[in-house]
Amino acid sequence: VRLMGGTGQTVSADGGSSACAKRYDGTAIYGSTTSPGAFDWVPQRTVAVNWTFAGLTDGTVLVDTSAAHRSGTLPLASAVQKGTRFTGVKTSASNSMIFVRSGSDSIQGVAGNLTFGNGTFASRTIESDGTSSWWIVSSV
Repeated sequence: VRLMGGTGQTVSADGGSSACAKRYDGTAIYGSTTSPGAFDWVPQRTVAVNWTFAGLTDGTVLVDTSAAHRSGTLPLASAVQKGTRFTGVKTSASNSMIFVRSGSDSIQGVAGNLTFGNGTFASRTIESDGTSSWWIVSSV
């Protein structure tokens, strides 16, 4: 089945059933028109500088830490839908990658940032509770 449509349009493989409807926002196709946190396809980008995770346009960020430690700032957990996930993947064994919390949010129940540097391709996936916390759901 091939879904076709323009930016902002809802497309369907079954004549409009909400169970199969998809929405395209120019960067990703979402699982339903009302649940943009459920990705069928996760957007990805590569950075070699500090960055900010950008709502629905970031899913996985490949981070080049070869020249320096790199920091990714998270949005407030309350500013994204419950279940929103972000993944950071180091592409160099050098230096560390840091997830920086916003406001008074916690990461894994701690009021601090998450730092890791376990070699090339070390990664962490974190998930928002939709209120004030981020939780590690995968660690490689």
